[in-house]
Amino acid sequence: MPEKTAFYLYDNFAEKLLIYTITDDVCELWDIQEIKGFMALLFDDDLAIGTNGVKSRYLLRDMQTGFDCYFGDTKYSAEFCEKVGLAMSSPVINRSLKRIAYFSPFGEAYEIMDYSHPHAIKSVFHKIYEGVIYVDASNDVLSIETKEGFNGATGSDDNIFVLCDELTIAERGLSSLANNICVLDWGGNYIKRLVYDKAMSCVCFDEEKSELFAVILDDDALYRVVSFPVEEILN
Repeated sequence: MPEKTAFYLYDNFAEKLLIYTITDDVCELWDIQEIKGFMALLFDDDLAIGTNGVKSRYLLRDMQTGFDCYFGDTKYSAEFCEKVGLAMSSPVINRSLKRIAYFSPFGEAYEIMDYSHPHAIKSVFHKIYEGVIYVDASNDVLSIETKEGFNGATGSDDNIFVLCDELTIAERGLSSLANNICVLDWGGNYIKRLVYDKAMSCVCFDEEKSELFAVILDDDALYRVVSFPVEEILN
């Protein structure tokens, strides 16, 4: 990555990493790199880690040596729906603890994996609170009675903040908004729930400001960015 302010996007259809730089409020495409095998992608120094969905649920790759470690399976949901879920979800990474958390958008399930030893990755927490419901025995089509699970997540060194609502596909419709933020620790333990009066579409934690930012749908049908000091959330 360049030294100046930069960010990246991963195109999981083209399997390309797009790196952008920001200088004097001008955003420019700096580089494009081909990185195959991921549905969602995060970095920890020379390690690329994210969801895979073909050989396993996750893939860790050492970008210097080319070492690949496939871990986690796709068996707790039917293959088709699990792959869609992997493509729709963005895992959360904790570079200090060397952990990655995945939250399923279908049903209510999440897990946390420890990658501090890349050759011996282990599960820290794995729980299915409510599985998915299918229309028939083919396990190809989700029933509208399936809960949509988790809508997005972000994390600090101490906590994970997850957008969620206990709504079924029938109740939610095509919306991906949620009014609740669940707070967990990196051991998978539930801490508390924040209920907001506006529907939120995504959350992001700012390490420097120690604030949680969310995109909300306001009363005038416009999207706006709001922030929550983490101390206020945890108190």
